[in-house]
Amino acid sequence: MKLLIAVLTLVLAAAALAEGKKIPLDEAGFVAAMPNASAAEVVEALGTPDRVIAQVDRNGKVVASVLRYRNLVSNAQGDYYRCTDLEIVGDRVVNVLFTNVDEQTDSPMTF
Repeated sequence: MKLLIAVLTLVLAAAALAEGKKIPLDEAGFVAAMPNASAAEVVEALGTPDRVIAQVDRNGKVVASVLRYRNLVSNAQGDYYRCTDLEIVGDRVVNVLFTNVDEQTDSPMTF
C-alpha cells in the first residue's frame, strides 16, 4: 500500500510540474516532483533562487549549478528546512538536498 501511495504521489507531482502547476512544498511531494525537471520549470514554479552557485568549464560555459532556496520545504513534522539545494546538470535537476545549515548564518561551508 505504501508503495502504491508513493508511486501515485510521484506520478501526480511530475504531472503537476509538467503542466506548470505549483510544486508541492512538503518533503515527499517536492522530491517526487523534481526528477528531470528543468531549471526553467523550477524557477517558473518557485521564483528566483536565493542563491545560485555555478560551476564553469575552461570556456566559461556553465556545466553545473546549485539553486538554493531558503525556508521553502517542510518535513513531516511541519518544520521548514533552512536550505533546499537543487543541483542542476545539463539543465535538469539531478539532486535535491535539504539542510538546516546555511553558510550565511552558520559556520562556513564549502561547495
